[in-house]
Amino acid sequence: MKLRLSAITLALGLAYASFSASAQTATVNQQTNSSTATINQNATGSATSAAITQEGAGGHTASVTQDGAQSSSVSVYQAQEGNDATVTQGAGARMSAGVSQTGTNGTATVEQVGTDQSASISQAGDSNNARIRQQAYQNSASINQASGNGSVADIWQTGNNNIAGITQSGVGGHEGTIWQSGDINRASLNQEGENQTAFINQTGSSNRANASQTGANNQLTATQSGTSNQMDVAQSGDGGVLTLSQAGTGGYINAVQAGVGNNGTVNQYGVNQVAYLSQNGTANTTTINQGGGAAAAQASVTQNGTGNTATVNQN
Repeated sequence: MKLRLSAITLALGLAYASFSASAQTATVNQQTNSSTATINQNATGSATSAAITQEGAGGHTASVTQDGAQSSSVSVYQAQEGNDATVTQGAGARMSAGVSQTGTNGTATVEQVGTDQSASISQAGDSNNARIRQQAYQNSASINQASGNGSVADIWQTGNNNIAGITQSGVGGHEGTIWQSGDINRASLNQEGENQTAFINQTGSSNRANASQTGANNQLTATQSGTSNQMDVAQSGDGGVLTLSQAGTGGYINAVQAGVGNNGTVNQYGVNQVAYLSQNGTANTTTINQGGGAAAAQASVTQNGTGNTATVNQN
């Protein structure tokens, strides 16, 4: 009799364990009036979990959709008033997404399809907008809008093992965008001050881009394609414009701008191009072009003062 009871107990335990392994869990906690939360989970594999907590004066909306997951997890926290969060995770395994908002009228969107994606959004201030879109395998993205109002951050990654991060702080009004396609690319953008604009686009594999902006009204466009290229960019001051692009293998650009109204352009093609750009003062202009025939070419420009112009062309 004891043996029979033990067998029944074991069977029930295994059945419960199987149910727990495939269980879906959803938790919604709303402490205000007029809040809206929607969770849709359609898992054909093992567990998915979603949790939404909304606090403050109300008016929040949050929507979570998970599909065919093996251990997907979403957590959304919204405080203050009028924030909106949307998370959609398609078929895949072990995905995770976290959204946290404080302030008012913030918007956060995460869309992930594939396997082992990771996304995180944190917002403070008012009327900030953050969006992360990822496809393929083991991509990771984070957006931190630490302070300020009216900033926009967008990360789009497709490929494998890419990592991107955007941090925005200061008065606000920033626009930061990172697009990456390919494998093992890395990009980081830090925007401080007011009304900074930056666009980083990388295609290929093992490319690196690191950019920081301080001051106000600076503009950056950085494009890399190929393999193992790297950019390190720092903009400070007001109203600077910087356009960088390189293609090929093993290129390196180090660009520093400070002052007012600077304008710098660097184009590199071929193998192992190296360019250094440093400007401070007022209304400096620099143009560096290195063609595909300039193997291992190097160009370095440093300008101090006002009204300087430098042009370097290597073919």
